[in-house]
Order: sequence, then C-alpha cells, then structure tokens
Amino acid sequence: MFSGIAELPVLHVVVAPSFSRTWMIAVTQASVTRQKYELVLIEAQEQVWYRMMDELERQHGGSFELSDENLYRALANVSKLTHKTKLALPADLARSLGEAWRSALLTTRYVETDVMSLKADGVTYTFSAEGMTGHAHSPNPASFAGELVQLAELLRTYALTMAAERNRLAVELTKRAAALVARKRAGVPCVERYQSERER
Repeated sequence: MFSGIAELPVLHVVVAPSFSRTWMIAVTQASVTRQKYELVLIEAQEQVWYRMMDELERQHGGSFELSDENLYRALANVSKLTHKTKLALPADLARSLGEAWRSALLTTRYVETDVMSLKADGVTYTFSAEGMTGHAHSPNPASFAGELVQLAELLRTYALTMAAERNRLAVELTKRAAALVARKRAGVPCVERYQSERER
C-alpha cells in the first residue's frame, strides 16, 4: 500500500479487518521548510482473504493445504488494486495528530502470548510514527490504542467527507488528539492488561 505514497509518512496506520477491505491512512510532510502536510488514504478495492481463498479453490479444487507455498501462489493472482484519496492537511492539525500518535505509541508494551490466546477475527491495527510501531487487535475503546483507533477512523472520515464539513471534523480531531496527549502526560494507565487463559 505504501507504493501510493511519494513522501515519507510522518505517521500512519494500516487497518486490516477480518471481513472487509484493508485500508491505510498516512500524514506526510511534503515540505519540511514550509511545514506543508498532506493526508493520504489508500483503500484496497477487494477483501484479500476472500479472493485468496477463491484462488486457492480455483487452483486446487475443493480440498487444499494452507501451506506457505500455496498461499503465496494464490496471493500472486489476487488483485492488488487500490483507491487513493489525497488532500492538504492543516499544519496545526498534523502536529496535533503526530503528538497523539507518539503519546499512544509510548505506551506500547511487549505482550507474551500463547497460541490459545491468539485472536483470529476482529481488526488488526498497525500504528507507526517517528520510528516507533505498535500493533493492536480490536482494542478496548477506553485504552490508549482504542483512543488512537477512534482518531484514525475519524481521520478516515475527514478524508472522505465533503470539504465544507472538514472544518468541523478538524476541530473534533484536534480536541480528541489533545485529550489523548493530556491523558498520557497525567500518567493515566492504559485500561488493558494482558490476561493469560489461566486468569480468565
């Protein structure tokens, strides 16, 4: 998906739902000296998993093994078409979002999981900013990751909405970004804590 972005992203998130299309949104800095920012939304035109399974069935019939070799061969024939939306982003909003991304990513912790605790269905989010990366799987809405997910979803709405509505959404985005940063500075803990299967 990054092939549609010419400039290095200041921040981005890749969103991979189990049952709908993958999308990515990024804030890029087109000019460091002029503080010119752009918002780029890239959406897959098809849900990759379903198309891959269709291709596996076409190649192997009704019975097949989900081996790496078979998966890669099927994926090679799956459409990679995407749709890109690109627009200018106010510098103050871009900076607010960058601070929120950094604040949330600073709460990222390594979680040791066992196979039984892995979640298959849901939405996987991969956030990145300033060399930091964090993953979340359908996070609690009240956690830092959950708040960042809400920001990302609202940012996607901002990209897709009519220009006349963007000022209102920009105010809401700035407000939510500031609230997340304030929560981190106040030392409020993340509400989510990993629990093993034995604790549940």
